[in-house]
Amino acid sequence: LEAAEAAGKEEARRKAEEEEEAIQRRATAQKEAEEVAARRREAETEEAKRAELEAAEAAGKEEARRKAEEEEEAIQRRATAQKEAEEVAARRREAETEEAKRAELEAAEAA
Repeated sequence: LEAAEAAGKEEARRKAEEEEEAIQRRATAQKEAEEVAARRREAETEEAKRAELEAAEAAGKEEARRKAEEEEEAIQRRATAQKEAEEVAARRREAETEEAKRAELEAAEAA
């Protein structure tokens, strides 16, 4: 009877140890899974920040390109306006010269 009781106690102790080990394994696995999830979230956050930064840089480059295009267009418009103004001035001078010649000729004829 004592031997049977001792064997039963030993079996109960062994089962308790096995259950405690299983609990520890589950706790360790849970902790590892949480750490992996935390690292994954951190990596996703970093990737999102990197993507955001790249998007901001791309937007900045696009804005700079657009501004450069606008400036180039403005330069072209100013150059065209300048050329047109010079052509108008040249035609005005030519007309004034023709008018002066005509007036001279008329004065010479009148004299």
